[in-house]
Amino acid sequence: MSQDATLLSSLLLNVYFHELDLFVEQLKLKCEKKLIFKDIKSECSSTNILNSETQDIVVNRICYIRYENIFLVGVVGNRKAACLVHQELSKFLQGNLKLNLNPETINILHISEKISFLGYLYSRRYVFIHKKYDKKPNTLRRLFSYTLTVDFKKLKSQLKKKGFCDGKGKPLPCFRYLRFSQIENNKKINSVLHDLND
Repeated sequence: MSQDATLLSSLLLNVYFHELDLFVEQLKLKCEKKLIFKDIKSECSSTNILNSETQDIVVNRICYIRYENIFLVGVVGNRKAACLVHQELSKFLQGNLKLNLNPETINILHISEKISFLGYLYSRRYVFIHKKYDKKPNTLRRLFSYTLTVDFKKLKSQLKKKGFCDGKGKPLPCFRYLRFSQIENNKKINSVLHDLND
């Protein structure tokens, strides 16, 4: 692939998926105003289909990140809400962008499980804090924090395969990349990120 084709393909992906970015922003705004899935709830209540299931749909916030044609959507809410967001995204992608989601890459996971995206693992862990108040005994308080970690084994193997480090993870001199243009260097880095996402 030529240098111009690499630059053009990245640019065209961003232009093509801009509609998806705007659609998710609209979903976020609807979620903030508590308007999301209002049509679905009214439709279900009029037909008495799934009425009891739609009463407890809770969406507090939607988070979205995209790198080229790979994206991650986080739903702060329950599993039913995540499934409905998935359905809305599938409808939009099929209807507007004429794309089908790959069922092998779709996972609806809880944040307590490790979620992999571009080589990073997103998760949540609990922290226990001992608090002592003036006249009360020690109390144990449970808090949680979000974590972002890297799967170093996978990262090392991908970097070794591309010639950036040895088997132990120590960086190798990459003087051969100095003669390449910025586009070619970006292509190498992008290939590592795409391989990490698989």
